[in-house]
Amino acid sequence: MTATHIKTHTVEINAKDHPFGGDHITLADIRRLGNIPAHHKVYHEIPEPKDDPEVKEGDRIKLGKLEKFYSVAPEITGGSSAVRTQRIDREIATVAEKYPGTTAVDAPDGSAGLIIPALPIPTGFSSPTARILVRIPAMYPAERLDLFWLTPTLARDNGAGLPNVMAHGVPLAGEHWTQISWHDNSPHDSDRITVLGFVRGIGQWFAGQVGA
Repeated sequence: MTATHIKTHTVEINAKDHPFGGDHITLADIRRLGNIPAHHKVYHEIPEPKDDPEVKEGDRIKLGKLEKFYSVAPEITGGSSAVRTQRIDREIATVAEKYPGTTAVDAPDGSAGLIIPALPIPTGFSSPTARILVRIPAMYPAERLDLFWLTPTLARDNGAGLPNVMAHGVPLAGEHWTQISWHDNSPHDSDRITVLGFVRGIGQWFAGQVGA
């Protein structure tokens, strides 16, 4: 008797890859792999301009080269906006799940200021967390994310100034910020980049300043 070969696929859930054995995936499978709470809705990302369909109980989704799914909590601080694209809204939701209290403020130019109130940073600074702002361009992901802003009160324990400061007192989202010159220099792939990945890169920037 010949053993049946089960193909392993890679599925992306909330911007993280997971191996999955089988040609079809269910809502229960997605929740299990992504550790998604039962009260969160799950959506299947499909190419725009069509809306992403919600994954329901009983659905069996045939897996292709790389299927993408994401979850949305019933209420996300900052909410959605008619100005933002569906992708920007769901990426804001993903960041808000990772960093509670995250809010998004829309700007007249169509961009969104994503404010993360407590990004964990390593020892060596005046606070264990940093309050930062990331600007999401209206044309994201075609236009890449760049720079970040933080509250002026953050300093280093040794009294040295923060590196890469471009400007002080920059007005964004109704507040004044210190602008930091930091760039994600990885190849720009609009299908793979995420706001969450960019925020994690900022955390790595802070780690690189310890002892510098």
